[in-house]
Amino acid sequence: MSSELSDLRERMSKLSDADLLRMVNIEYKDFRAEALDIANEEIERRGILQYVSDNIVSPIDQRVSPIRAEMSLKVTYLLAAELISRSNFPNKHSLPTLYPPAFNNFGHQPIMNYELLLKIIWEVIEEIKLSAERQEKRRLPWILGSVVAALILLALGVFNEFPPLIFIAFVTSFILFYIGLQRIRKSIKKDVAEIRVKAIKQLVSLRWESNNAKVNRTIARELRRVGSGILGDEKIPVITVISNEQPFTGYGRLQAENLFICRPKEKDRGTLPSIDDIRKVVSNNITNKVMGLDIKEAAFGEVVVVHGDSLTIESKWLDEDKVPVLWIGKSELCDIQLIDPQASTRNYFAIQLLFPQYMTAATFFTRLFWAGNSASCQVAVTTLGPPTVDTDYLHSRLRKHEIEEDEEDYKIYLEKFNTNTNDEKAEAIRYLRFVRLWGRDKSPFQPDLNIKEIEKLSISSEKEATYGEYEEEYKKIIKESAVWPGRYYKASPNWRENNSLTFTTDFFGRPEIIASVKTLYDQISRAVLDTLDTLGFDISDYRDSEGNYSINAEKIDQLVIGETIHIKESKEPKKPDSD
Repeated sequence: MSSELSDLRERMSKLSDADLLRMVNIEYKDFRAEALDIANEEIERRGILQYVSDNIVSPIDQRVSPIRAEMSLKVTYLLAAELISRSNFPNKHSLPTLYPPAFNNFGHQPIMNYELLLKIIWEVIEEIKLSAERQEKRRLPWILGSVVAALILLALGVFNEFPPLIFIAFVTSFILFYIGLQRIRKSIKKDVAEIRVKAIKQLVSLRWESNNAKVNRTIARELRRVGSGILGDEKIPVITVISNEQPFTGYGRLQAENLFICRPKEKDRGTLPSIDDIRKVVSNNITNKVMGLDIKEAAFGEVVVVHGDSLTIESKWLDEDKVPVLWIGKSELCDIQLIDPQASTRNYFAIQLLFPQYMTAATFFTRLFWAGNSASCQVAVTTLGPPTVDTDYLHSRLRKHEIEEDEEDYKIYLEKFNTNTNDEKAEAIRYLRFVRLWGRDKSPFQPDLNIKEIEKLSISSEKEATYGEYEEEYKKIIKESAVWPGRYYKASPNWRENNSLTFTTDFFGRPEIIASVKTLYDQISRAVLDTLDTLGFDISDYRDSEGNYSINAEKIDQLVIGETIHIKESKEPKKPDSD
């Protein structure tokens, strides 16, 4: 075995930096744990930075365009920095997890690297824990010093028969212990703040230095059930709907939806093509139309949508743990209804448009189906905007840290303004102080810490809790359930959507993207109608004799902007899929 490991180390030493990074970050599922450990050791020996903006490494397929990969990296860094900048970081209940809720997955999280997010957050947490542990070790000398001082005074009091010294001994011991404890707490607080500041500055500058191989290996080995949502790959994304208001979970907020119903022309009633042929021709024409617009960052591909409430416990859309699958192969796409005849399942052709400058994506979902003998087409638009905070916010949090370090400057909150004076200089200063207070971040950067709770944090604690009684309860639910149990969990575990806006709020970017989305919606709708026209369907309800289209493009002008994507579940009872 030792000879085999030696040969393996020698082979690893001959690999290029890029090959090593690809092995541990992308192709890790194809290698044994021993090989990955040796590869990580070689990476550490060479001092390779695993995640930097100049050399993007991601578990996403390497055929992804550099612009999309760079956009994903920026979004991931911004989301990580925002979490680290929160006053309550690291709070157990607000951290991204390695394991999804029972019977659920993390969903598809396009334009983001969830694995990298986990690695960043948990590396920072481990560094905080290590710092706290070092500072906690300083407590023992203070305890011993307090005890020694108390014993000396106590001995003097007994020896000199001076009772007040006995009381002084106890008071002195308590005071010394309290002073030491406060100094240690203050030191821990300062160290944690500096660790967080360092991490935020690295992320804002788009350069993260990964330095905890153990955390990285744990996440690479354990993270499952999260999708990239990439279109046009060999694998087809599968979306399991858990909210009727959010039918395309992972791709953002549903913003607009339209339905075209075209009856066959009288002369073509007996020569209509099959629905599969119609779908192929429509999707090809849409692709050609969009490509003709010279849009560089556009992606095309199939997406399968499964209605979660229609799944039984034995559905083939669930894996061995009764968790919805995230992908199917292209070969399974030919007739998805055969996978589970009882499930409500539909196939969409999707077109995704990226706006890298504004970290926003718009995705169009089209679906062809029969309505009697009429060809019908559904066109839906979703938008996935940037994270809820930007770099300006992160800079304000860093500035907040600087202000908290300056105790004198912090006293501005206690200053009282004289409102009775008419002195022009006092008025001008009062206005400046008002501006100063108004623009200041009110939440503290580094409040007091609960060291005991921080020490309990562990990336693998959730897995440790799934043994014994939990495992037995899990099996009982599967045995007793007739339907998919995950349907009862309505809180989406999708980190990308839960921490993103529906649309960019940039003053100039907003109208630019709306115009682009409107143009694309118009072109897709026209491509659908024109294709149906050539295939023998009457589109006169949507195009008059002069060639003017009526496709409700004004819906795009009503996009929801500046709100978070997360939608609370409607109180109305759910209705089954009418298709």
